[in-house]
Amino acid sequence: FSGYSDMAIGLSRLFGIKLPLNFNSPYKSTSIIDFWNRWHITLSQFLRQYLYFALGGNRLGKARRYTNMMLTMLLGGLAFLIYVLAYTPLKRRTPACTLVGAVSGAIPLLMGWAATGAEFGLWSIVPFAILFLWQIPHFLAIAWWRRADYIGAGYRVLPHEDRQGYRTAGWALMFAMAVFAVSLAPAAANRVTHWYWLGAVAAGFVLNFSAVRFFLRRDEAAARSLFLASLYYLPAVYSLMLLCRES
Repeated sequence: FSGYSDMAIGLSRLFGIKLPLNFNSPYKSTSIIDFWNRWHITLSQFLRQYLYFALGGNRLGKARRYTNMMLTMLLGGLAFLIYVLAYTPLKRRTPACTLVGAVSGAIPLLMGWAATGAEFGLWSIVPFAILFLWQIPHFLAIAWWRRADYIGAGYRVLPHEDRQGYRTAGWALMFAMAVFAVSLAPAAANRVTHWYWLGAVAAGFVLNFSAVRFFLRRDEAAARSLFLASLYYLPAVYSLMLLCRES
């Protein structure tokens, strides 16, 4: 985390941008409120500005105010608690950490959706499911590609217990197929134009072709190829949803 932060700070300064302070000695706080104001300041500001206020804040009465607070804390706190209290310790204990981490990684999408004030339905469930499922082949490709690093760090992700790579590649292929199936839900519900079919099928073919190639070869080159395909797949499908959505 520190490395990511340092890179972000350094890159921003190259462009003349000074990022705001994000952590202000949180363990010096004297209360929970003080800790929340000191810890992950940008996240706190995001939740307050773009979720709590967007839901109505305290302008719609006491009952709605507490409802908005609970929803903000639930979505924001759940992602944090799952990541810190479940995913992080599980990385050294069980390969199931991958699924737990995927839940935490997909929740911010629901936070952003809630911030718009829109109702939860097809256009929130499908992107959430895609993001959750997509993380598995994406992560497993990285984990197999850099498996020596994970083994050296003592992380018990799936590739650590799979010397031949059959389980790793099999799970990656299964979830890649699941992502493709879920991506067709808007088309099946007649909520997108016919162009979405073409784009979703093309993007799904590239992702699953790379997953099949990884399953057959199970080497670092195939894993790297699947990783790169996954990077292009997600923005492609989300862009199709945005551009091909029926009004």
